[in-house]
Amino acid sequence: MQILSKPLRAASQVQNFLVRSIQDNIMLAHEQLRNYHRDSGAPRCKYPIVTHLCFADDRMVFMNGDVQTATSFATTLNIFSAITCLVVNNIKSNIFMSSLDSVTAYGIKTVLGFQVGSLPVKYLGLPLLSTRLSDSDCLPLTDHVLARIKSWKASVLSYAGRVLLVKAILSSMLIFWTSFFVLPKKIINFLNSIFRNFLWDGIELIYKQPVVSWTIIFHPYKEGGLGII
Repeated sequence: MQILSKPLRAASQVQNFLVRSIQDNIMLAHEQLRNYHRDSGAPRCKYPIVTHLCFADDRMVFMNGDVQTATSFATTLNIFSAITCLVVNNIKSNIFMSSLDSVTAYGIKTVLGFQVGSLPVKYLGLPLLSTRLSDSDCLPLTDHVLARIKSWKASVLSYAGRVLLVKAILSSMLIFWTSFFVLPKKIINFLNSIFRNFLWDGIELIYKQPVVSWTIIFHPYKEGGLGII
């Protein structure tokens, strides 16, 4: 069972320390939730490699799926609140359960008072999944790319300006996702077509016969390309 409680807030807004890099947290979270979608059998987090993950004001806690453990955790939160004056926001906190019967799940929800969530959920800018990444899971990436392009006034940009935007911003969005996921080939091809149409046409993204083949544009400068990744 996984509990995602975020954020912890107080009137003083005490600054939280970053204990891991964002890459470490994302990879550990996905490793913990492998096979979490199954209705039977033990998910990976039954034998957790970590008990909790922290990044800025995000907290993710892994624990056994029983009422006794939930009660102990709720008591710990109450003690923590009494000492630090930091209170968990139940409205913004979620609990995710796997392979539990309805009676146990209801008991845990009652003890903790958190909302029951469902995967995938967004964590540190990426979908938190228990299965292989699908085309539909990549919609936040494609929507983000399209929204960013539409926000630019590309009609006043030269080809060189659009190349810079593709390399510095659009490609970085793709690289961030590919650092953690193997993207479906369909999504890679779709984003390549978006980048190509933006370069040659602008924000309207209408296909035009390219002046230079896209495969050549991918090449480094010294090989006659533009160095777009």
